[in-house]
Amino acid sequence: TRLTASQDFRLVALAEPGDWLTPEVAALFATQVLPEMTPLELTMALPSLVPTATPELCQRIASIATAALLTQHDTSFSSGERGALRLSLRVLLRLTRQAAATPTDTKKLRILLHEALMSRFLPWRLQDTINGWMEVAGLASNKDTRHV
Repeated sequence: TRLTASQDFRLVALAEPGDWLTPEVAALFATQVLPEMTPLELTMALPSLVPTATPELCQRIASIATAALLTQHDTSFSSGERGALRLSLRVLLRLTRQAAATPTDTKKLRILLHEALMSRFLPWRLQDTINGWMEVAGLASNKDTRHV
């Protein structure tokens, strides 16, 4: 059986650039580059995207995102390490929704962030970086949170 697609059929493909994106493959798609949101834009957008989130939670998430964004420009990390430490808008929204769904203390938010980045599988250096982001956001912990 052969299926014919409607002339109105469109495909939306979302991807991160990488080695797979050869000039031949790129020619098949129209590219729309979305710039990273600034911390101010993120702080303003989170309450409307996640209405159940408190202003304090939105501010903490924005602080974490700001610290993570600075990591993306840190040349002491390899491109692979920077990729492992990337917090996309999708991840930030999921983190905000999960944290807003239940009464969240700082320990719970720390756990949610470590789970979102699967930090259990990251080298200690990267885990320490993630813990540094949380300290900047006022989520300091009294204990070592490696391999949460």
